[in-house]
Amino acid sequence: MKFPQNKEHVLGIYLLWVVILVIELLWLLSSTKSPHGNDDLLIGFSVIVVTIAVGVVGINLAEKWRK
Repeated sequence: MKFPQNKEHVLGIYLLWVVILVIELLWLLSSTKSPHGNDDLLIGFSVIVVTIAVGVVGINLAEKWRK
């Protein structure tokens, strides 16, 4: 796997990660308004938490590798 070579690549990856999180939050908001059970909300919340964790770890690894 090739890590980003400069700050612009890391910023691009970070912005893509933020866009994905916004889409997931909108998805979670739409599932709270529909008549689903708590299982659907738990799955949505879990997906968002995992995305945050993976994104933070990936960005930190890319920054440390670049130094």
